[in-house]
Amino acid sequence: MKFFRLFILAGALVIAMPLSGMNAMAHSPLKSSSPADGAVVAGAPQMIELTFRGPAKLIRFRLTDAEGGEVALGADHLMVEASYHRVMLPPVGTGAFTAQWRAMGEDGHVLKGAFSFSVDGN
Repeated sequence: MKFFRLFILAGALVIAMPLSGMNAMAHSPLKSSSPADGAVVAGAPQMIELTFRGPAKLIRFRLTDAEGGEVALGADHLMVEASYHRVMLPPVGTGAFTAQWRAMGEDGHVLKGAFSFSVDGN
């Protein structure tokens, strides 16, 4: 009887492990950004590009400068379901910037993250 219980438990684990992986795959974490995290760019970018591993709705995007001042952005990039998002930027000066984003994955889970980059005036 003990062997039978162990056999059933092992079978359940074999079935459950791939399913738990599917749940993780259903999320759409950020695959890349441009500018990339930690990048130093020669001139002010005209846009920030976000690429997710799968479809996601960008529900919040905030860009701040080194002093914590928020850069005014439009809202055209929000609530569009896509793997690739483009956030158009107004003219920004030199210095360090931090982008904070929040997105909703295709499965409804909310994802969030941040990355920083610097604009060099030279």
